[in-house]
Amino acid sequence: MKQLSPDQIFLLNRAGRDEKYLAHSLKTYMQSKGFEWADLAEELNCDEESLLKLALCHRIDTQSSNFIETLQTIANYACIDAFLFANMLKKVAASAIFSIEKNSRILPLKNTYLAAAREKNDTSSEDQT
Repeated sequence: MKQLSPDQIFLLNRAGRDEKYLAHSLKTYMQSKGFEWADLAEELNCDEESLLKLALCHRIDTQSSNFIETLQTIANYACIDAFLFANMLKKVAASAIFSIEKNSRILPLKNTYLAAAREKNDTSSEDQT
Protein backbone atom coordinates (compact mmCIF):
# COMPACT_ATOMS: atom_id res chain seq x y z
CA MET A 1 0.00 0.00 0.00
CA LYS A 2 1.16 3.51 -0.79
CA GLN A 3 1.41 5.98 2.05
CA LEU A 4 -1.74 7.96 2.77
CA SER A 5 -1.29 11.63 2.00
CA PRO A 6 -1.78 14.20 4.78
CA ASP A 7 -4.98 15.33 3.02
CA GLN A 8 -6.33 11.78 2.99
CA ILE A 9 -5.51 11.32 6.68
CA PHE A 10 -7.21 14.64 7.46
CA LEU A 11 -10.32 13.52 5.56
CA LEU A 12 -10.38 10.14 7.31
CA ASN A 13 -9.96 11.73 10.75
CA ARG A 14 -12.64 14.32 10.05
CA ALA A 15 -15.12 11.67 8.86
CA GLY A 16 -14.15 9.61 11.91
CA ARG A 17 -15.66 12.24 14.19
CA ASP A 18 -19.08 11.92 12.55
CA GLU A 19 -21.11 8.90 13.66
CA LYS A 20 -23.01 8.69 10.39
CA TYR A 21 -19.91 7.48 8.52
CA LEU A 22 -18.17 4.13 8.73
CA ALA A 23 -15.01 6.10 9.44
CA HIS A 24 -16.34 6.54 12.98
CA SER A 25 -16.56 2.75 13.46
CA LEU A 26 -13.17 2.30 11.84
CA LYS A 27 -11.64 4.92 14.12
CA THR A 28 -13.19 3.25 17.19
CA TYR A 29 -11.68 -0.06 16.12
CA MET A 30 -8.30 1.55 15.46
CA GLN A 31 -8.25 3.17 18.89
CA SER A 32 -8.96 -0.16 20.58
CA LYS A 33 -6.05 -1.74 18.70
CA GLY A 34 -3.66 1.21 18.81
CA PHE A 35 -3.68 1.37 15.00
CA GLU A 36 -3.06 4.13 12.51
CA TRP A 37 -4.97 4.27 9.22
CA ALA A 38 -2.15 2.45 7.40
CA ASP A 39 -2.31 -0.39 9.96
CA LEU A 40 -6.06 -0.71 9.41
CA ALA A 41 -5.59 -0.86 5.64
CA GLU A 42 -3.05 -3.62 6.15
CA GLU A 43 -5.42 -5.55 8.44
CA LEU A 44 -8.27 -5.22 5.92
CA ASN A 45 -5.81 -6.10 3.15
CA CYS A 46 -6.75 -3.06 1.07
CA ASP A 47 -5.15 -0.02 -0.52
CA GLU A 48 -5.67 3.63 0.40
CA GLU A 49 -8.39 4.15 -2.23
CA SER A 50 -10.40 1.23 -0.85
CA LEU A 51 -9.96 2.50 2.70
CA LEU A 52 -11.20 5.96 1.71
CA LYS A 53 -14.21 4.48 -0.09
CA LEU A 54 -15.02 2.33 2.92
CA ALA A 55 -14.60 5.12 5.46
CA LEU A 56 -16.87 7.51 3.59
CA CYS A 57 -19.77 5.07 3.33
CA HIS A 58 -22.71 5.56 5.65
CA ARG A 59 -22.53 3.54 8.84
CA ILE A 60 -24.34 0.20 8.85
CA ASP A 61 -27.01 -0.60 11.41
CA THR A 62 -25.88 -3.97 12.76
CA GLN A 63 -29.44 -4.69 13.91
CA SER A 64 -30.94 -4.05 10.46
CA SER A 65 -32.76 -6.88 8.69
CA ASN A 66 -30.67 -6.26 5.56
CA PHE A 67 -27.33 -5.97 7.38
CA ILE A 68 -25.63 -8.75 5.41
CA GLU A 69 -26.74 -7.40 2.03
CA THR A 70 -25.58 -3.89 2.97
CA LEU A 71 -22.27 -5.23 4.24
CA GLN A 72 -21.73 -7.18 0.99
CA THR A 73 -22.61 -4.13 -1.11
CA ILE A 74 -20.14 -1.91 0.77
CA ALA A 75 -17.42 -4.56 0.71
CA ASN A 76 -17.83 -4.98 -3.05
CA TYR A 77 -17.86 -1.20 -3.60
CA ALA A 78 -14.71 -0.67 -1.51
CA CYS A 79 -13.00 -3.81 -2.87
CA ILE A 80 -12.39 -5.30 0.58
CA ASP A 81 -12.94 -8.74 2.04
CA ALA A 82 -16.49 -8.89 3.44
CA PHE A 83 -15.47 -11.44 6.08
CA LEU A 84 -12.67 -9.24 7.48
CA PHE A 85 -14.98 -6.23 7.40
CA ALA A 86 -17.80 -8.10 9.18
CA ASN A 87 -15.44 -9.31 11.92
CA MET A 88 -14.20 -5.79 12.47
CA LEU A 89 -17.77 -4.45 12.73
CA LYS A 90 -18.68 -7.18 15.23
CA LYS A 91 -15.74 -6.20 17.43
CA VAL A 92 -16.75 -2.53 17.29
CA ALA A 93 -20.37 -3.40 18.17
CA ALA A 94 -19.25 -5.59 21.08
CA SER A 95 -16.95 -2.93 22.47
CA ALA A 96 -19.76 -0.37 22.20
CA ILE A 97 -22.05 -2.63 24.22
CA PHE A 98 -19.42 -3.10 26.92
CA SER A 99 -18.76 0.62 27.02
CA ILE A 100 -22.48 1.37 27.48
CA GLU A 101 -22.74 -1.26 30.20
CA LYS A 102 -19.66 0.10 31.93
CA ASN A 103 -20.94 3.66 31.91
CA SER A 104 -24.57 3.04 32.81
CA ARG A 105 -24.80 -0.08 34.92
CA ILE A 106 -21.96 -0.27 37.40
CA LEU A 107 -23.05 2.52 39.71
CA PRO A 108 -26.74 1.52 39.90
CA LEU A 109 -25.81 -2.10 40.61
CA LYS A 110 -23.55 -1.07 43.49
CA ASN A 111 -26.32 1.00 44.99
CA THR A 112 -28.82 -1.81 44.53
CA TYR A 113 -26.62 -4.31 46.34
CA LEU A 114 -25.98 -1.84 49.11
CA ALA A 115 -29.71 -1.20 49.51
CA ALA A 116 -30.39 -4.93 49.62
CA ALA A 117 -27.72 -5.40 52.31
CA ARG A 118 -29.23 -2.60 54.36
CA GLU A 119 -32.69 -4.13 54.11
CA LYS A 120 -31.37 -7.46 55.31
CA ASN A 121 -29.56 -5.83 58.23
CA ASP A 122 -32.65 -3.79 59.13
CA THR A 123 -34.80 -6.93 59.10
CA SER A 124 -32.40 -8.90 61.31
CA SER A 125 -32.25 -6.00 63.84
CA GLU A 126 -36.04 -5.97 64.10
CA ASP A 127 -36.08 -9.74 64.73
CA GLN A 128 -33.63 -9.38 67.61
CA THR A 129 -35.75 -6.83 69.52
